Amino acid sequence: MADASPLRKDPLSGREVIYATHRQDRPHVIATDHDQTKPQKTCPFCPGNEAMLPDILWEQDDEVNWQARAVSNLYPIVSPPDGHHEIIIDAPEHNLSTGAMTAENWRTIVAAYDARLHALSRRWSYVSLFRNVGARAGGTIDHPHSQLIALAKTPEHINARFQRLLHEFEISGQCLLCETTNTNPNFAERIITQNAAYVAFSPEVAEVPFEVWVAPLAHSSAFSLVDERDQNALAEILSDVFTRMAGVLGDFDHNMMLVDTSKDPQPYLHWFLRIRPIGEPVGGFERATGIAVNESDPKNDAAALRHAFAIPDMDSV
Repeated sequence: MADASPLRKDPLSGREVIYATHRQDRPHVIATDHDQTKPQKTCPFCPGNEAMLPDILWEQDDEVNWQARAVSNLYPIVSPPDGHHEIIIDAPEHNLSTGAMTAENWRTIVAAYDARLHALSRRWSYVSLFRNVGARAGGTIDHPHSQLIALAKTPEHINARFQRLLHEFEISGQCLLCETTNTNPNFAERIITQNAAYVAFSPEVAEVPFEVWVAPLAHSSAFSLVDERDQNALAEILSDVFTRMAGVLGDFDHNMMLVDTSKDPQPYLHWFLRIRPIGEPVGGFERATGIAVNESDPKNDAAALRHAFAIPDMDSV
C-alpha cells in the first residue's frame, strides 16, 4: 500500500490540498436494495469478514457480539508521520439507515467517538470526525460507519476560524454559539427539538436546505468533556433528529461533522455536530466565489422538521 501524499498549499488561493491517488483503488460497495441489512460476503465491515480488515484497533462488545469497532483505513487520506486515518464501524448490521438508528445504536456510536477521540488526541494536533452517508456524500460502503482523520498539523483554515471565534469572544465575553442561543431573538423559531442537555436547530445561515446543528445547551468547549449522562442525552436527540429528517427527506445522502472542538478546551469554542444533507450540485458561481446559494429558508426547514415526528418529552434524559 502506497503512502498517502503530503499536504500541499496553493500559493495563490492559500487552499490546502492532500493528494492521495491510491484511494482510486477503494472498493465501492453501495447496494441498490436499501432494505437489506443481513451480513454481506463482500462487505469488510460485516461480522464474519474480519479477514478483510487490516486490524482491529478498538472494540466495544456485549456478552455475545461486538457492537462497534475501530479499524485502520486501508486507503488512508493521510499516514504517519503526517496523520492517521481510521474507521469506526458503527454497528454490526449492514445497511442500517441513519433514520432507523435507535437511541441505543447512537449510545454505542457516541461512546465509540469518545473513546477514539481521546486516544487520537493524545498524539495528534487535530482530529476530524465525520460520517459520509450515501454515494453523493462521499460514501463508498453502505455499512454504517464513521471516520476519524488525525493530523500532525491543524489546518490553516481551522486556525483562522479559531482566531475569529477568539476575537468575538474577547469582544462579547461569551462564545458565538452561546450568544446565538441565549440572546438571538429569532433563535426560538429555528429550534427543531431539544432535551435537558442538547438543542437541535436550523442555523441562521444554513448553506443547504435542511441543514441541522446539534449543540450542547450549556457551554462546552470540547467533546472530551461530555460525561456519560450527556452522552445518553446526545444519543437520544440524534435518534430524534434523524428520524425527523428521514420523515421529511426520505433516505437522504448526508455528511455529519464534529465542529469546533479541540484537544485543549478553550472558552471561545463551543462544539456541535453539523448535519449537512446533499442537495443540488454546486455550481460555478459557488465555486468561484465561495458563496453558498440556499433555495430554502431555515425557519421553514425548522418548522417542517419540528412537526415531522413527535416523541415523548426528552427532558428526563
